[in-house]
Amino acid sequence: MGFVGDTVESVVRLVPQTISIGMVVTSAFIIWKGLMAATGSESPVVVLLSGSMEPDFKRVCYLLLHKLPLYTCFVGQDELASV
Repeated sequence: MGFVGDTVESVVRLVPQTISIGMVVTSAFIIWKGLMAATGSESPVVVLLSGSMEPDFKRVCYLLLHKLPLYTCFVGQDELASV
C-alpha cells in the first residue's frame, strides 16, 4: 500500500488497544473509589512488605482498612466511666 496505508493500519490497530487499556485503568479506579466509599478510608487496601507487625501479620499480607466511628467526648464526662 505505501506509507499512508501502513499508517492508517497502525492507527486502526492502536485505537482498540488504547480503549482496552483505558477500560482496565478506569475499572481499577472505580473499584478503588468504591472500596474507599465502603470503608471510609483513603487507603482501604495495603500490603505489608516488612516483618514489622509479626507475629500477628506475616510479610505480603493484604490488609483491608476501615475507619472506626469517632468517639464522642462531652465536657465533664469521665473517660473511664464509658469503657
